[in-house]
Amino acid sequence: MTGRRIRSPSLEHSALATRTVSALVPSVGRGDLLARTLPYLAASTDVELEIIVVDTSGETAIAHDLAGVSGASVLELPAGTGFCTAINAAYAASAGQFVFVTNDDVFATPTYLACLVNALERRPRAGLVTGKLLRYDLVNNVATSIIDTTGHVISRSRRVADRGEGQSDCGQFEHEEEVFGVSGAALVAPRHVLDGAALGGKILDESFHMYKDDVDLSWRVRLLGWECWYVPEAVAYHARTSRGRGRSSYFVELRAFQTNERLKPAHVRIHSMKNQWLMIIKNDHALNIARDIARIVGREVLVLAYNTVTTPRQTLTAIELFVRALPVALRSRRELKRRRGVPAVALRRWFAREGHPCVSPAARPLASRGRV
Repeated sequence: MTGRRIRSPSLEHSALATRTVSALVPSVGRGDLLARTLPYLAASTDVELEIIVVDTSGETAIAHDLAGVSGASVLELPAGTGFCTAINAAYAASAGQFVFVTNDDVFATPTYLACLVNALERRPRAGLVTGKLLRYDLVNNVATSIIDTTGHVISRSRRVADRGEGQSDCGQFEHEEEVFGVSGAALVAPRHVLDGAALGGKILDESFHMYKDDVDLSWRVRLLGWECWYVPEAVAYHARTSRGRGRSSYFVELRAFQTNERLKPAHVRIHSMKNQWLMIIKNDHALNIARDIARIVGREVLVLAYNTVTTPRQTLTAIELFVRALPVALRSRRELKRRRGVPAVALRRWFAREGHPCVSPAARPLASRGRV
């Protein structure tokens, strides 16, 4: 998909320096929010930065809102364009040696990108990296000490969660370590890794539209032989709107789970259901599925039954979208099988990992945090 480009990017395809980073920032016309977050990104140190904002609102006001943001260009796409399509379009228009996939509600600290690029340079097998994302409270304009994500964990039921989500940052995630996957809110990858992981020329599967596309990408990158890493020195803040329950049990915290589900917008629940099934079909191996079949089927039946009772119309929509996307998922599965760089059993160690217990939240004003 192509769109109208407003202002030229700061990098030229013909003359790239080392440590050049292209930041891809989709937004549904939230120019007021971008006017708050992009100055932090533009202040990034020790990298040469290109910022491409993808406006999917179908309006043109966002370019005016960003007039004062140095180096930012706007790529306008039709209203209703999904996150995955927006990222793919921005990626095709970008030029950096490294790529920063992020959201319009992320406040990156000045050293965030440099820390992650440093990690990629010292770890040649690292394909995707992320830092420590903490929650940002937009209403009260405070950066909190509540963990948003420190990478993805995945269980044998194939339930994926953000590691440490909802916990207070008490130093429990201060070691650089390999994780199953990374959040698409603020990941960095070398361009050659994304080029190699692309299917049909696309780095993100556009049938996902939005949600869990980062899990799909992480899983695919791992199948091709790359690693995913968490780097705690890289810190950013995320004003996440749709939140999970971390690794907490559905049954132990049933009331909290029900409350959290009711707060999710309809499109989040629809795409989350549909993309969970697509993700497993595309990436999982028959031997690993057979090993964990009871857990996988048990979870999916439970989730499907709950959603059928509570939101039957949304569930039906998710099923319909899944059926439409299934042929593409099966083709992608065959392609990945041909290109797979690691044996199926190599990923089994990630399907047993669990998270950490939640602790009390805390927040303080942005100025006192000292990081943003």
